[in-house]
This record gives sequence, C-alpha cells and structure tokens, in this order.
Amino acid sequence: ALFSGVYYVKVPDNNQPTSGQLELHEPRPGPLIIRPRQNDKDLPNLYWKKVSYNPVEGRMIFFPSWLEHEVHVNNTKEQRISVSFNFIQR
Repeated sequence: ALFSGVYYVKVPDNNQPTSGQLELHEPRPGPLIIRPRQNDKDLPNLYWKKVSYNPVEGRMIFFPSWLEHEVHVNNTKEQRISVSFNFIQR
C-alpha cells in the first residue's frame, strides 16, 4: 500500500490520550543524524522523530504506509471504535 489511515467512529473521553493515541515514528536515520544538537523539548517540529495524535470522533488521519506507527492501549472502560485502512492511488 502507498498510504494508510484511520477514521475514529467512537472515542471515549473524546480527544484524551487515555483513549489510545496514534503515534507515528520517523524510521529513516538521515533526519536524525544531521539535526543540530538541542534539547528534544526545544526542537522545532521539522526535527521531530515521532508525533502523537489523540483520537477524536470524526477525525481521519492519512500517512505514508512506510511510516512506522503504533496505537497505544485504550485505558478507559468504554470502547473506542476506529477503522484503519491501506490504499493505493491509481
């Protein structure tokens, strides 16, 4: 697949990290090797090696399929309903 994505249908504690964040990781070593030395908290987003998104009902997120990704555990007692997908644009 060229692209992957997720659509959040139902989210407990809407927009809360406890509902299971989507985390995207930069797998390529180049951007991490050539960045200037700084504290990670001071890095502009151009140099981030990972980014997290809270689930929000009605939100759809697309990303390149080669991008490493993971979903954190839903730590609430309610169900989170999401639809994940892969697709190829022709």
